[in-house]
Amino acid sequence: VKLWDSRQQRAVMTMVAGTESMAAGQPVESVMFAQHGTMLVSAAGSSVQLWDVLAGGKLLHTFNHHQKNVSGLCVDGSSGRLLSCGLDGL
Repeated sequence: VKLWDSRQQRAVMTMVAGTESMAAGQPVESVMFAQHGTMLVSAAGSSVQLWDVLAGGKLLHTFNHHQKNVSGLCVDGSSGRLLSCGLDGL
């Protein structure tokens, strides 16, 4: 996942999860900001990753609770709950 600065027209941060926490070769299906822009959530394969943008893109946690690819992400209005949906119907 790359974070781009449109004013500088370049990537200012790249977040890469190791193969133990992200399915190797899986495309990123969804990305969104949470927690007022301080956290980033991404979905690749059947995993959802939570990143700390303020810490330089540090991977905080990987959720592996889907059986098939995650296709969508959203958070509630307070950014207290993360919702994911996938091809497994969960």
